[in-house]
Amino acid sequence: MRVRAAALAALLPFALSGCFHRKPYYPGLAKLTVPVGEAAPDPGKEPVRDVYVLLLILDGARADVVYGAAAAGKLPNMQKHIFERGSKVRTAITTFPSVTTSGHQSFLTGLFPGHSGITGLDWFDRSSGRVTDYLTFDVLAIREDLLNKTGPNHPDELFAQPDNLMDDLEDLPRGAVYEPFHMDIPGASPTHPFFRPAWYFITHDSTGLTMDASARIKVLYDRPADEIPRFTMATFLGHDVAQHHFGTASKELEKELAIEDREVGEIVELMKKAGIWEKTYIVLGSDHGQHRTGKFVSIPKLLRDAGLRPRGFYAANVNTFASQIAITSANIYLNKGKDWRNPVTLDDLRSFPNADGDRIDLVGTIAENKAIEFALVPEPPDVVHVLASGGRHGVLTRRSFEGVDYMSYAVVAGTDPLRYAELPALAPWVNDGRFHAADDWGNATADSLYPDAPTQLLQLFDGDRAGDIVVTAREGYHFRLRGYESSHGGMGREDMVVPLVISGPDVARGVDIPFARTADVYPTLRRIFGMKVNPSRIDGRPLDELLPWLPDSQRVPPRTALTAERAAREDYFAALAALESLLAPIDGTGAAARDPATLFAELKATDYATFSRKLDEELARDTQLRLEVKEMRGQLDLDVHELNIAIRDNGHDVYNDGMFGERKRLKRNRERVYILTRTLARLDSRLGRASRLRQVLDLVRISNDVDELKRLYAAAQKRPAFILPEDREN
Repeated sequence: MRVRAAALAALLPFALSGCFHRKPYYPGLAKLTVPVGEAAPDPGKEPVRDVYVLLLILDGARADVVYGAAAAGKLPNMQKHIFERGSKVRTAITTFPSVTTSGHQSFLTGLFPGHSGITGLDWFDRSSGRVTDYLTFDVLAIREDLLNKTGPNHPDELFAQPDNLMDDLEDLPRGAVYEPFHMDIPGASPTHPFFRPAWYFITHDSTGLTMDASARIKVLYDRPADEIPRFTMATFLGHDVAQHHFGTASKELEKELAIEDREVGEIVELMKKAGIWEKTYIVLGSDHGQHRTGKFVSIPKLLRDAGLRPRGFYAANVNTFASQIAITSANIYLNKGKDWRNPVTLDDLRSFPNADGDRIDLVGTIAENKAIEFALVPEPPDVVHVLASGGRHGVLTRRSFEGVDYMSYAVVAGTDPLRYAELPALAPWVNDGRFHAADDWGNATADSLYPDAPTQLLQLFDGDRAGDIVVTAREGYHFRLRGYESSHGGMGREDMVVPLVISGPDVARGVDIPFARTADVYPTLRRIFGMKVNPSRIDGRPLDELLPWLPDSQRVPPRTALTAERAAREDYFAALAALESLLAPIDGTGAAARDPATLFAELKATDYATFSRKLDEELARDTQLRLEVKEMRGQLDLDVHELNIAIRDNGHDVYNDGMFGERKRLKRNRERVYILTRTLARLDSRLGRASRLRQVLDLVRISNDVDELKRLYAAAQKRPAFILPEDREN
């Protein structure tokens, strides 16, 4: 009896704990002291503005469809509570590939897919041979796959978890509804967002999916104000389902939009009832659009027909693997020897061995297939080839200076695959040999068929998880066995241009924003919460033009709104980079500058001392980073070796030998060694190019004209190293 009494006494606290509501404690609430309409006096890492934010993603929504419905009066609640309470972006660009996982992480982290590591719905690990597929249980560990390759100062920053809004607000209540990147927060519902909607997908029940998501959102707002999430990221997946099964111009989608609008109205009423409406911001966005599809084409079959042996169809002599980034784009990974980690160049692809030992023009064969829109081939670190049928071949080349990317675009065979040469405003940029800033390209291409393509294509291949070839489907085709009326994944306008509206009590109303990216949402929301923004570690920029209460001292101007000093430096760099490409063809395949004599005159007239100092600083920074990367790779190589020995000697059963942690660490470190090896190769290339830039800069000083510059440059290449003039300024 005494034993029973003691047991009951021990269990009593646990039993009683379920009988009373225990109010959760959020230490960050006490720090929210800055009211709406005012800026944080000294922004830091923690939120200080007393606000609420709902980030509502209409999965798969196209800008023309949503904006058109709102303008036609079909979305009265969204019009009243969102559109009229803020400003919309005229051309908002999502990330390439245009797919859910890549798009959602960008909202949350401000990173492009190639910089975050989430380069699609799945990817092939070249170091382990394992496929990660986020439409399976692999989605449960998607957080662990996040990286941050934007502007690292040290190699450990490559593998550090990127800043994200869920973690930034860890001391506040947060919510996530149908969100793959719920970051394990307590308020996530459901915790497995890709599994829950399976039945709705099978039954084409977009309404049921939207109503379920809305009900979960309402639960979050139907509670006391101090328990309502300060940040909620929610997704209406029903929008995507309706388009997939019925098309982008269907009555079913129109019905879905009407339901979404009604539910938004009811959610806003709950906000008003809780007394938080005057503190609440709503961001309406989308992760991708959709376009019409039709016939299924198998990428593995395409490769088999070319004489290759795709993984999954042959047990031996496997030399290629195709994974689906999305429904209308795919990765192709190639093994040209005995190791998937060996780099594959365009020259390799022009003469690739098939299963019979013959050599074929693999990339040409793929590009000429009637189902293929583009075959995209990287030459790291800063070149991407865009190949299409009819022998069309464009080349994107990138240079970077002071944290800003500049690109040039050349058509080296056939007509322009991106069709930029057909547009009067863009035609002068094609084959001009000059480098234009990434945001300038974004603005200039905003109304084209392939908006923001220079930035989007180059960023994808910054990632080490993208394929050796990435293919996109021509309209009317798709790469997934199951057929859909419409789908996504490509780089065309219908997939890439999405709705983006930012609204709130003190957001500027009716501001015309011609161009932005979904990666800009994260830094903008940090502003709204009164937190500091570090633009050097993210790809987005805060849309400060929407926040009139922000003081000028805290604003980050658009990269296109430059000071006179910075504009002069950028013009100088663009001219120098164009000359360098002209003089060093080994480093670039872009077209030569149209007027090198003009560029030479511009260089002669610029401030040599200031520019050379900046160039030397970047060279020193990259040199130090290379040393640290090499050291870290050596340490990880040793760890991989020791883990291999330990598992060989002590492992006997993957499931029962107690070495799960060691196997997980081995897989992770193998991939990190691969990433660091690729990083070293990129740094070597950039250091070599920076040295050539420095060389050209010094040669310009002592040359009288461009012809003399060419002669001096050719002579310098024959010497082991270029000796700088004795009178060079430091």
